[in-house]
Amino acid sequence: MIGEDGVWIAWGIAQHSHDLDFQIKCLKLLENTLNTNEPEAILYAELYDRILKRTNQKQKFGQAIIKENAIKKFYSIENETEVDKRRKAIGLEPLRVYANENCVEYKNKE
Repeated sequence: MIGEDGVWIAWGIAQHSHDLDFQIKCLKLLENTLNTNEPEAILYAELYDRILKRTNQKQKFGQAIIKENAIKKFYSIENETEVDKRRKAIGLEPLRVYANENCVEYKNKE
């Protein structure tokens, strides 16, 4: 209804909001779209992991990247040996591919 640009702008507002309740409401809306092609699953995964990081929990999909001592790495990932299964279930590429695209040091834990 609002087009691809509108979806990305709306997601950006949610992603960078300081209101956790608002982010959670937006995540629920995105969750309802996971079995469709719109919006892209990466938006759901990014917001999901952002919320987990904000609440001091390990991320689920590996979308949160942090920088320590000028080195990019992933914020802690829950049950990391299963992360690619979770990513695949919502249509995302393996974490090693995402790491390579984002210049993140990553050693697969499998």
